[in-house]
Amino acid sequence: SGFLGTLHVMQAAHPYLVTRQGVIINVISGAMLGGFGKSGVYGAVKAAIRTLTRSAAVEWGPQGVRVNAVCPQYIESDLLSRVIDHEMKKRNIDRPTAAAGFTRALPLGRTGTVEEVADLTAFVVSDRANFITGINHWNARIGGQHTKGHIHHFLLFEQGYNPVCIV
Repeated sequence: SGFLGTLHVMQAAHPYLVTRQGVIINVISGAMLGGFGKSGVYGAVKAAIRTLTRSAAVEWGPQGVRVNAVCPQYIESDLLSRVIDHEMKKRNIDRPTAAAGFTRALPLGRTGTVEEVADLTAFVVSDRANFITGINHWNARIGGQHTKGHIHHFLLFEQGYNPVCIV
């Protein structure tokens, strides 16, 4: 996982993706912007993956491989629920107050859903986005997920005619 895991998966998938004009989607985080407690290393890793995404887009674009990143923000999940629970205990506040602290600064005033991230990702890998590469796609900013899960799931699958690698 982390930067080296992302790099190695991209390198391993690259030859196959070149033959089929595939797409790589890296998952980054708003933590790369810094300023979140206890997430300095995590944010630095995500910033490095963002730079890797842009560099690979430039290097591999001429070979027909598009490389983008999605940056989910606060997404309804077990992880976010645990983070809210932690805030409740730490600050001795009720759940609605703790949850409001996470959504207050979001443009839409709400958390996103896994389905919304999936919809964005499906668009980015689709033929309708054939001219998009080297971009970091935000889910409604996509709407600041702090994560402490360090495992990246590697998926390589056929999406229409384009193979897709999500790291």
